[in-house]
Amino acid sequence: MDLWRSRQIELCDLVIEGMENPVQFYRRGLRYLLSLSEQAAPQFVAATTSILILFDNLHRMHGAARGENYRAREYTHAELLTLDFSTEHIDWLRRQEEMYDKM
Repeated sequence: MDLWRSRQIELCDLVIEGMENPVQFYRRGLRYLLSLSEQAAPQFVAATTSILILFDNLHRMHGAARGENYRAREYTHAELLTLDFSTEHIDWLRRQEEMYDKM
């Protein structure tokens, strides 16, 4: 984890024994955000730090594959993260879903 946080390796290269594959975690989060984007009403989601990092990277359009710039970010005890996804964001999320479904 320290190697990834220090940007010496990419998220797709991160292996933590006994934990979910980070790319699978990314794919699951990607699908979740796409399902939220289809709902008309704003959503409130309480999340752990790893999910906040995931959502922030997806909002910044940073993927989990090599060269897609998925990065760690520090959060203090509790933070509000507002994610407004534009049409451009949603299109990117759909392209990511297609790409990761083929992997």
